[in-house]
Amino acid sequence: MLRHNKTRPNQLLRFSSEPSLTFPSGEKGKAAAVDAAKTFGGCDFGGSTGSLASAGGSRSFKCITHVGCSMKVKVASGEADEGGFFLFSSLGDHASERLPLPPGFKGIGAEFVADVDTGVGKGWTPKRIVAELIISCGANEAKKLRVPTRDKIAARRSTMTSSPQFKFDTAADMLMYVNEPGRLVTTRAMFDAIDNQDQLLVYSTFFYDTTVKDDSPGAAEGATVPAKTFGFNFGTKRLLFQLGQVC
Repeated sequence: MLRHNKTRPNQLLRFSSEPSLTFPSGEKGKAAAVDAAKTFGGCDFGGSTGSLASAGGSRSFKCITHVGCSMKVKVASGEADEGGFFLFSSLGDHASERLPLPPGFKGIGAEFVADVDTGVGKGWTPKRIVAELIISCGANEAKKLRVPTRDKIAARRSTMTSSPQFKFDTAADMLMYVNEPGRLVTTRAMFDAIDNQDQLLVYSTFFYDTTVKDDSPGAAEGATVPAKTFGFNFGTKRLLFQLGQVC
């Protein structure tokens, strides 16, 4: 295993033996894994090294949130016979002193991602989301200065609506997403075992019989045909806790 010690800089970093998150194979899974790595645990990670171009490849990202922080995350692609992508976190703790985000940093700081996504999901405007974030900062003036702009939130909303992570071409795509190991949570014990407050979880699935417009050639105007639908309910631990505070 890889190991790291501040007093011995030549010694290498050690990662957890079990992945913190898993993702399906394919470009959708890769994109989702890299996005999760960059905001893992509510911290920003950047400066990637390595490649996911082939089976068994990996990319590592270092913490850019804290001064002199040794924490890293790694996305590894499975070998040819197992597929998928796996996110591993290095062992240890983050440093305590915050860094300003790099001048060229794009997007939204990881500490705000979950709350911004929640606001977008509720249909709030970027202006309202900014106001809610400022209120949530309380008396922490330094954190208020880090609140993302309306333009960045609008860009995040646009990205979310077009992200391949949430685009499903077939029911099979949805089933593969739902049944990814560790994503479907059906018991309290499974829920309590999740450490990452921002990990996207599926709580239940549903199938409904319905009717849709009959678009077949020669169909009468307004004619319908039976069809089956499939969907799922999802969220994060952080979102559930927040909802519990207001309900």
